[in-house]
Amino acid sequence: MKSFLNGLKVEINKMNYKLFVFGTIIVALGYVLIFVPTFFSPSESGYTQNVSYALRTNYTYVLNESFLLQNELNRKFSDIVYISVPMNATNQWSYLLSTSTEFSYIFYDTDKSPIIVYNITLDPNEKTWINLTFKVIVERYKLSFGNNLPWYTQEQVINLTGEKAYWPVGNETYVKIAKELSVGAKTPIDVAKNIANWIIGHLNYVIIPRIGGERAILYVNGRYVVYGDCEEVADVFVTLSRTLGIPSRVAHGLLLISHDERMYINFTDQGPVLSNNWGGHAWPQIYVRNFGWIDVEMLEGLVAKVGDLSENHIKFNIEEKKYYGSTIDSFCISSYLSLKYMEFSTRLISG
Repeated sequence: MKSFLNGLKVEINKMNYKLFVFGTIIVALGYVLIFVPTFFSPSESGYTQNVSYALRTNYTYVLNESFLLQNELNRKFSDIVYISVPMNATNQWSYLLSTSTEFSYIFYDTDKSPIIVYNITLDPNEKTWINLTFKVIVERYKLSFGNNLPWYTQEQVINLTGEKAYWPVGNETYVKIAKELSVGAKTPIDVAKNIANWIIGHLNYVIIPRIGGERAILYVNGRYVVYGDCEEVADVFVTLSRTLGIPSRVAHGLLLISHDERMYINFTDQGPVLSNNWGGHAWPQIYVRNFGWIDVEMLEGLVAKVGDLSENHIKFNIEEKKYYGSTIDSFCISSYLSLKYMEFSTRLISG
């Protein structure tokens, strides 16, 4: 607990097929909660660093999370409640300032995202609040890329571009689109920008439950359409990137409209009611050799931003190896207690 308070800082055929697609594309081209994430990083030498920061500015927020839980059973019940909290990452630092309820422990999931665990006991129909306050430092950054960024090793392609539940790598439609988007691209950044611009140009933005990459691309009136919201945009980007052998994953968190925000979801019998400024958000990241993971944003102004992330993004977790779910139902999870309301508020104190 002391550490935490001090700083919340498949088969061979599938592999061979993926490597075949990756190799074909390359030929066509011609050419850190007290935690520091551990990424797959094989030994790399002989390359000149070709990425630099064009902009780095820190913004400090006070962030409050509030969750209202109720026991709707007809008996007293104890339940385990999992709360997702702001993580430490390369460009973000998180510190727990207070919690209204004593927590049991903290653990990190398979993608090293922090989760605070509470043991809550309630009488029939009893309600309780869990309130947490954090100081979160977010770095607004923009990267500059050279023209000779290295591509990936076979080991990286095998380990970091696999198919997942929502990322149908190897799907014929994705392979076809990916090959078209690789034309004229010389570096992974070029490819990422091509993918991001293609998604923006084919987007039919509709807020829906997460359906994954398999169902997010439709063929309508002679053209492909990306159907869905931020989660589908991220899933399509990751699938296209991984199809082309580019390591990619999804970040989940909040996207603020302004620095000082109050957003909420009220869970009613008729369904969830969201505030107009609800900012639950998902966006992709790609891995750059000799540098690390960088963010990609497409929905902030409908402009493709690769390695260019605003201070309005607050990361809560990463989805790389696991299935995560949606940006609505994943902030607070319990088995039997009912989540009735959740709220996030931010206040900028410096920056």
